[in-house]
This record gives sequence, structure tokens and C-alpha cells, in this order.
Amino acid sequence: MRVARFGDNTRNVAVTEGDKTEAEIRLGVSVNTWGVNELVARVDAQADADIDALVQVYLDEYDVAPELLPGGERHESLRYGAATELGLRSILEEVGATAFTDSFEDLGDLKQLPGLAVQRLMADGYGFGAEGDWKTAVLVRIAAVMGAGLPGGASLMEDYTYDMTPGEELILGAHMLEVSPSLTSMKPSLEIHPLGIGGKDDPVRLVFTAEAGPAVVVALSDQRERFRLVAHRGCGAPHGHDEPGGHRGVGGLRAHRERRAPRDRRDHDHPLVRGPGARERRLLPPQPVL
Repeated sequence: MRVARFGDNTRNVAVTEGDKTEAEIRLGVSVNTWGVNELVARVDAQADADIDALVQVYLDEYDVAPELLPGGERHESLRYGAATELGLRSILEEVGATAFTDSFEDLGDLKQLPGLAVQRLMADGYGFGAEGDWKTAVLVRIAAVMGAGLPGGASLMEDYTYDMTPGEELILGAHMLEVSPSLTSMKPSLEIHPLGIGGKDDPVRLVFTAEAGPAVVVALSDQRERFRLVAHRGCGAPHGHDEPGGHRGVGGLRAHRERRAPRDRRDHDHPLVRGPGARERRLLPPQPVL
């Protein structure tokens, strides 16, 4: 596996770092960094025609907020979100990475913290870790491969509150922006809301409520000893909740034992991942480590 880090880790969160040499020696995971402004240059270079085509995909697949529609007062924010997705995809495909990270404290000249782009890439099977957390990015990718062809999906999440009552264990999980729409089969809304970190423009993002059904979420590794995969049966509507500033989290995740894939399962055996509205998404093939 190859992981592309755009920028460095968030400051004062050292546990999101790790020994990249050991990761490659022991796990076969190559972790390397690209400067954020390399991504900025790729985003700025996207052709208007390509942006138009991707915006039309958004209009077809999501319930787009009126202010983001063509002619709406914030339509340019949606176009920038599309350019960000195109730029991210082009670099990841070029370097053969199937997982990536970014950090709200290292955005360079990006106008928005990537939200919509990250969500769509995760739904396509890419691994992602916020705040530069490449270990979480690795696990999200692994979870996507493990669950390829099965109902539900895999996503980044953060754990906040635990109820350890035997037989009734619950985890309240939420995240401010980058939650994969593979956790729902409903039609997400495409909206724009303030974000109190990063110091950039308000990001566009998909908003939805996770429903009952299998999924795998990966907690950010700032939980230290709790860093692991969590397989759960789903949230059961309407566990989504709106936070100040319009952010929606996912709550009530029920913990279960980690599901293990058979040893002989490989990407090429399970080429499809289910995304929003039961659309088929092609899972990226494994990449060699050079």
C-alpha cells in the first residue's frame, strides 16, 4: 500500500505520527509526503470543462443546497470543491496511492479544508486519515478492502464517549467533516457550513444520517491504546445529530468484535464497493511497493 500525506501532522497530536520505516518493513506500507502547495497547483490547474462535468455529477447524485446550485450565491464554493476532488484524484492516481491524509493546520493556499472530495474518495475505497494520521488512513483502506462487495461501508470516525455496560456497549462517534457516505444508502445532501478550524473558507460537504446496517469505522489514533477497527451493526436512524455550525455527526455506534476477512481475500476477488444509493463503485487495485 502507498499512503500520500499532504502536509504534516496536526500540532500537539504526536500520537498520529509513527515509524514510517517500520511501517514499510513490517507492513509493506510506504508513507510519503507531498507539499500542500503541490496539491494547490494541481487544483488550480483543473480545466473548467472538467469542473463543469463533475459539478453535473454532484447535481445528479445529491440533493444540492440552493445556494450551491448554478447561479446560487455560493456556487463557486462548489466548483472549488470539485476542483479539489479532481486535483486529489489526479495526484493519488499518478503516484499509485490508495490512502492519504491532510491536516487543517497545514493547508497552504487551499481555499477550503477538503470535505466533499475526501468523502467521495473514501466511498470509492480510498483510505483517509484526518490531522495527518496516516495509520488511520491505512486502516480505513484495509477496512474498505475487507468489506468489498458486502453491504455497508468503511469510514474515518472519532470516538468521544463510551458506555462499557456489559452486553450494551455503546460508542458515541462523530467527526466534523470527513465521514464517508458509504455508511448510508440514502441520497445525501450537498451543503456548505462554517468550520471553526483551519482559518479557510467554509467547506462543502455531504450530510446524511447513517442507518442500521453493517459498517466498519476507524477511530483516530489519538485514542492511543484504543486505536482499532470497530465493526458495528449501524446507527439506526435518526442517530445523526447537528452540532453548532451545522456539522452533523453520527452517534450510537454499537461495538462488536472485529470481523476478520479470509486470508485468501484480495482486491481482485471483490472489485466493487457499494456507495450512496447502492451505486457500484470500483475498488482500487492494490499497488506495489517500490
